[in-house]
Amino acid sequence: CELPLTKRSDSIEPCNQCQSCLTITKGSSIDVIEIDGASNRGIDDIRALRETVNLAPIQLKTKVYIIDEVHMLTKEAFNALLKTLEEPPSHVYFILATTEPHKIPETIISRSFHIQFNRANKAEIIRSLQRVVQGEGLEVEDKIYDVIITKTRGGFRDSVKLLEQLAFASKKITLDQFIKLFGQNDIETLVQFLVDNNGAKALDWVFHQEELGVDWTDIFRNILNFLRDKLINIIKNNTMDDIELNKDNLIKMINLFIQASVMQKTTLIETLPIELVIAQWVGDLESNINPKVISNKLKPEPKTVLLNQTEVKSSLETDTKVIQHSIQKQEKSETDKSNGKQIEKMGKIQTLPITINDLKDKWDTLLTAIRPQNRSMESMLRNSALSKVDGDILSITVYYGLHKQQLESDKYLRIFESTFQNIFGLKPRLLYILGDRQEKMEVDAIKDKELEKNVKEIFQ
Repeated sequence: CELPLTKRSDSIEPCNQCQSCLTITKGSSIDVIEIDGASNRGIDDIRALRETVNLAPIQLKTKVYIIDEVHMLTKEAFNALLKTLEEPPSHVYFILATTEPHKIPETIISRSFHIQFNRANKAEIIRSLQRVVQGEGLEVEDKIYDVIITKTRGGFRDSVKLLEQLAFASKKITLDQFIKLFGQNDIETLVQFLVDNNGAKALDWVFHQEELGVDWTDIFRNILNFLRDKLINIIKNNTMDDIELNKDNLIKMINLFIQASVMQKTTLIETLPIELVIAQWVGDLESNINPKVISNKLKPEPKTVLLNQTEVKSSLETDTKVIQHSIQKQEKSETDKSNGKQIEKMGKIQTLPITINDLKDKWDTLLTAIRPQNRSMESMLRNSALSKVDGDILSITVYYGLHKQQLESDKYLRIFESTFQNIFGLKPRLLYILGDRQEKMEVDAIKDKELEKNVKEIFQ
């Protein structure tokens, strides 16, 4: 800037009115050279820079070299640049811009002055987007700004690019249009299904997202952001907002989704982590005996309400055991009736011409054939275990009540029957058994040991 510092209202900011400021702002100054470090990252590019660095400036008092994405330079290019940085000409300034300073060699950092730019806050990004909206004559719903900032994680360039994508379809940008374009549903809907303990609808939500082809990393990030906002609101304002979930359960839900987000990076089935969250959340709620549920099933005397309290009087211990035994017996009876109806509904067929060991050998082939028809069904079956083949009845153990309910539906039974018949020639009668989760953990541990043993044998 040509205006002396003493005459500026702000000693840091340029005047943006002198000839130097105007040419730099327009990008026409030949003494301000911007270099893309990602495209010009080799040693030959840096050598060419060193040949011109000693030339005097033409328009301005100094020359400025701006190397963007400097962390992309090769090791040899950094070594070639090091000498120039150690003894730069008096009329030259270097600006090294990067978003990943940890990738820059220590020798370069020690010869530089590090300026850390703060991340733009929400208000600044909204102001930037509103300038674009006004300049392009767009009509935008207020909620659009929030979803754009959440999706782009507070980046100016990415936010404007996302707004440009939305404006390409229509000058009027709505939340429905955003959902349709990026295939992402309302996160609050999923959370509400979990709060209501409605596992079936929560799974339907997941299946719908899978059909839309969403980015599950974005889904997890948005879920955690949503739950984080609710937690902060509870802590600061001591209110539960519109989601009826206390702080302890909210923290529990956040932990489940954090674990699932980590698992999602390595799993072969994208939807499996979030399906496990649903199964575990709904399963944990079902495993806690609710006094209202007990009264609806058996209609006992009011004293049975004490079953779910932590301090049960010793005089009621015997009654408690009897009632619990009665509940288990009744649930087992209902399960047996359900399984009986399931087998009866499928009719009688001939004895299956295979053993359980033959089926285990071809189990992966069967699941691979099921996957194109229903990926969620395949993931649930992979988390189950073959029990036995008894005549024409195939018994399969599942470890979540929600999985059992889904697999026993007509849609899933038809898929399994047709696929099984294509491979083995006959239709089985299916019997799904609800197993113990501890048993599943032990089976998984055995499989891990066998896998570890096989890997060691291969590399020895």
